[in-house]
Amino acid sequence: MSPEESLLGMIDEHILSGCELVSMKASEITAALRKVDPATVAKLLPHENTAGKYLARLAERYPKRVANYRSDGHVKWKVSRG
Repeated sequence: MSPEESLLGMIDEHILSGCELVSMKASEITAALRKVDPATVAKLLPHENTAGKYLARLAERYPKRVANYRSDGHVKWKVSRG
C-alpha cells in the first residue's frame, strides 16, 4: 500500500468515523491523526508538508473523494467517504 493510501485509510478510520465529509487544512489532519496514533503518523508524515503532498496525489487519483480549495488564504482539503 502506498503512503498516500495509508493516509487515506487513517483519515477514513479516525477522522471520517461518524461523518461523510470533512474540510480541514493538511496540518489539521496531521494533528488530528497524531493524537490517535503518534508513532504511525511520525513514520508516515515525517515532514510538515508531507500530508499536503499525499493529499494532492490522492486528489489526482480520487477526485470525487479528495479535493482542495482556498479559504482565508489557506489551502483546505475536502475528504469524503468512498
